[in-house]
Amino acid sequence: MQFTPRRFIPFILSALLALPALLAAQEPVTITGRVTSDAGLPLGQVEVAIPAMGLGSLSKDDGRYTIVVPGARVSGQTVTLVARRLGYKSQSAQVTLSAGA
Repeated sequence: MQFTPRRFIPFILSALLALPALLAAQEPVTITGRVTSDAGLPLGQVEVAIPAMGLGSLSKDDGRYTIVVPGARVSGQTVTLVARRLGYKSQSAQVTLSAGA
């Protein structure tokens, strides 16, 4: 078999066209928010987690939290975000994960 550059041009072009899609699929998703009481005051030391993925974070004193979901685990699915703290009733919310969002 003889090496001819023209035979590889379609392969190279298709690889270059697929590259952005592959890179986007690997982008992590960052979930941020703020936990507050019923009175609107920020709550610190609240565990905010996605139990199905084993990911979570603690809110800071100003109630803010950040959870980073690795890009390899993001597939457009809807997950349950759960917030809990001793002395308070736990709350949950549905979040849809999508790459680059």
